[in-house]
Amino acid sequence: MRELKWLGLSLVLIVVLAATLTFGALQGWFRHAMAPQGDSASFMSAATDYIHLSEPANVAFALVEDGTLVDAYYSTGINEQTLFPVASLSKWFTAFAIMKLVDEGKLNVDVPVSTYLTRWQLPPSKFDNDQVTIRRLLSHTAGLTDGLGFADYSESEPLPTLESSLQNPRASSGNPVAIRVGREPGSAFQYSGGGYLILQLLVEEVTGVSFDVYMQHAVFDPLQMIRSTYRYPGELQNVAQSLTASGEVAPFYRYAAAGA
Repeated sequence: MRELKWLGLSLVLIVVLAATLTFGALQGWFRHAMAPQGDSASFMSAATDYIHLSEPANVAFALVEDGTLVDAYYSTGINEQTLFPVASLSKWFTAFAIMKLVDEGKLNVDVPVSTYLTRWQLPPSKFDNDQVTIRRLLSHTAGLTDGLGFADYSESEPLPTLESSLQNPRASSGNPVAIRVGREPGSAFQYSGGGYLILQLLVEEVTGVSFDVYMQHAVFDPLQMIRSTYRYPGELQNVAQSLTASGEVAPFYRYAAAGA
């Protein structure tokens, strides 16, 4: 019996060790740096080699050191003025806009977001919705459990209003999703695309103009981002095309969640 006990313990330890080593290998314990530290030319060479080995893609790749552009690589047909859809990186710009309004004294990040909203409110929940603050929405700690992922709309489909998207969002999962408080606000991090859709509404409520108009004159223009826009890519010139895994051109899509 004792031998079986030790055999069982040994097997458990072997499984744990194997899992640990596998995880470590996948996460980079046994990987080598792409290039020697401080060797920009070697790094660019290794990075572009990696790009060429990847699936077909339109690429603009820049190397910046101490705030200075050191080198850049562009795939065929791409240049420094080519527009790329930035997907979920839109959240960075939404957060920038929110903090600009905070600096101007128009928002307080620690009061309930509902204080500023008139066009839509979070549905009732078993939690205290007044604990959903701007700060928590920015940091994905407001207790929202939507996990969105917004799906796209084809060029021929009408885009829903912002309120409609908040009420009945089209999720990339294809499943029904509600933007609501599903856990204690402030208790944990949980990714919420819906939270940033609320922040998009907040910008419109506080400024009195549409989100894209505000972002253009308050964020893009002052930063001299003269090509940046929320317009549909299919209407613009010099836009990077999305490609399928086989290298075929994919259609442009539209989204009803500009701020997320």
